Amino acid sequence: ASVPAVSEADILRLTGLGASGRRTGKGSRPKKPKDMPRRPLSAYNVFFKEERARILDSRSSEEEDNDSGNESNDGNDDSSAGKAKEEGGKNRGKRKKRGQGAPHRKIGFENLAKTIGARWKTLSGPAMEQCKALAEEDMERYKSEMDEYHRRQCAKKKRKEEMPPGGEGEDE
Repeated sequence: ASVPAVSEADILRLTGLGASGRRTGKGSRPKKPKDMPRRPLSAYNVFFKEERARILDSRSSEEEDNDSGNESNDGNDDSSAGKAKEEGGKNRGKRKKRGQGAPHRKIGFENLAKTIGARWKTLSGPAMEQCKALAEEDMERYKSEMDEYHRRQCAKKKRKEEMPPGGEGEDE
């Protein structure tokens, strides 16, 4: 019972990746239109947003208290310069993609998410109700914006159907 040989092309085809290592069109979704409304936030999303702001505010006030006499960010200030030297300056002048790195440099996303998740699990009734109420408000906003969006899309489709064909049959 020998195992059949599998080529690299077969592996890429089976995983849905092209030769460049990126996903092929088969598994990708079409881009969302720019004028489409943003999805509503859940109660957890509302809580996460508020807690994140609260944590970052408390961290910044702690850092201001610590910075009165000496610098506490000795390693953080030189980290980007050190990386550029290590890489030989190959990324010089290139922009970072959004989502890379933490702009506040106060807490990593993993620690932030774990902290907020633990707080969410122990959230009391009134605070939970407030988050749910805000999430319901956002859902109402989303529904009304989606109704308006669908009306605009229908109107756009009707205008397109009513337009005469653009010059077909004139060249015959």
